Amino acid sequence: DAGWASVETLRRFHPKQHGHIMQALTQLANVYASQGKHVDALNIREEIFAGRKNYDGPGTRLAVCAALHVNNSLQKMKRYAEAKTLLRTQWMVGKRTLGIDDHLVLNVCANLTHCLSVDPASTREDLVEAQRLAQDTFQRRQLVLGLAHEDTRYSASLLARLLKKLAKPKPVVADTDAGAAGDEDASSDWSSEDSDFSDWYDWDSEDDERDEARA
Repeated sequence: DAGWASVETLRRFHPKQHGHIMQALTQLANVYASQGKHVDALNIREEIFAGRKNYDGPGTRLAVCAALHVNNSLQKMKRYAEAKTLLRTQWMVGKRTLGIDDHLVLNVCANLTHCLSVDPASTREDLVEAQRLAQDTFQRRQLVLGLAHEDTRYSASLLARLLKKLAKPKPVVADTDAGAAGDEDASSDWSSEDSDFSDWYDWDSEDDERDEARA
């Protein structure tokens, strides 16, 4: 299609213009994502992420932006385990290269918190970790961005959700064969409750990536 034709033209005639090629791929991936073609979007975003690490360096702003795009596709596909692994790695790298209060690093932490919150496989310990991360992110965003900023308000909302969820005791069912099965189902319901807000915070780093490409 036209998107791929543009990418291939750049690769053929301007192979050294990596920023423009990455930008064209980003636009193509965003089109696929908007059409619900998340597998195609993920494949392209993983290529972009690899390219950013190779040409711009791991832990750079563009590489972290690309990682957040990969995470977006993974979470849309409910591949939470992969998303968490990616986000934990990028959080550690980003803190070292950009600083813990950098807005991209805070976005990585917020996405990790969100992923822990909506993953049906999350345990109570995972939710406790998510609550701790949400509290820290909210406080840092309040200092860096101000209380009225939409990212700060999102962190406050997610923190409130987690505190509400953790305040509810985990269901206990009588220890019988039928009850044991029921307990497993109840535990699953408890851990994934309120997962319908998973699309509430669909962070997109396209603007940051475009700004960095211009720079």
